[in-house]
Amino acid sequence: MSTRMARPVAEAPVTSAQADVSIVLPYYRSHRYFAETLDSIVAQDCRVREVVVIDDGTPPHPDGTPDTRCEEILARYPFVTFARQDNTGPGGARHAGMLLTSAPYVCFLDCDDRIAPGGLARLRDALVEHPDWGLVSGRALVIDETGAPTGMFMLPQPAGGDLYTALLERAYICPPGSVLFRRSALDAVGGWHSDPRRWGVEDYDVYLRVVQLGPIGTVQDVVNEYRRHPGSQGQYVERLYESIVCILGDMATFTLEDPERDAARRRGLEYWQREFHLRRREHELRTALRSRAYLRAIPLAAVFVLRHPKQVARSVYHRLRARVVRGRSPSTVHESVVR
Repeated sequence: MSTRMARPVAEAPVTSAQADVSIVLPYYRSHRYFAETLDSIVAQDCRVREVVVIDDGTPPHPDGTPDTRCEEILARYPFVTFARQDNTGPGGARHAGMLLTSAPYVCFLDCDDRIAPGGLARLRDALVEHPDWGLVSGRALVIDETGAPTGMFMLPQPAGGDLYTALLERAYICPPGSVLFRRSALDAVGGWHSDPRRWGVEDYDVYLRVVQLGPIGTVQDVVNEYRRHPGSQGQYVERLYESIVCILGDMATFTLEDPERDAARRRGLEYWQREFHLRRREHELRTALRSRAYLRAIPLAAVFVLRHPKQVARSVYHRLRARVVRGRSPSTVHESVVR
């Protein structure tokens, strides 16, 4: 791994050697939204000890010349520590970045998402207040390619109860940037894994390993702005489903002696089976529409509406609501989004 260290923290506008939070960003051809992501860190009212970017083997341009867009963007953010490695996937990149950090709390932010205003401080304060928590997660607001709110949130955060059981039943934590980890908890479970059987859901894997170790927590504040766009991993439906099944299958080793948690694990498998069935159909329909294969799209749309009317109604509602939200001033966005 080649590394370019940051300039002294005393010269950096958002970092401090006395701060107790580090941020890791895995980078892979993520230049389109990268500056926006870094700007969201700069805008935080919580200073950080270090910001680490790991280029996970971004390939060269088609003509064979190196892709240097990451370094070009980082030239405007000299407080960032930058390292490049051969491609290992998101889990491997996050783990490599973690090894370059020294703070007791670590956030892993994707290079197309943003930390919501005040989000980092809210997560950090929660871990300080609850020294037994291995991680804390918050709410994520969905934004579109332009960065505008869509009017939707990711899954709600449980307000309490057995969060291990809740996490088995529904992977309510998403995306990774909505989480702040206690570094000691990450070290205790061996950090991030890059097992290809868990591709795309390495975050779910590490959450489940941390919650097996001890308590975790939630906050109800919006702490992350999660960008959905055509390049998101969500398009790889089959592989993601196989990874989820693998993780929940492995969890049986730990839940079989607890009937309530094992029932939650099985409900989780049933939920994901239904969810990915819908995603397959939706992906087929979107692909047909984008390629203007209308003779294929029409029967697909008819089947989708007939078999999944609630899903269609929700989708239409969210799209209409998103248009309303985009037309309002930024100061009212968070009060206007759909829960």
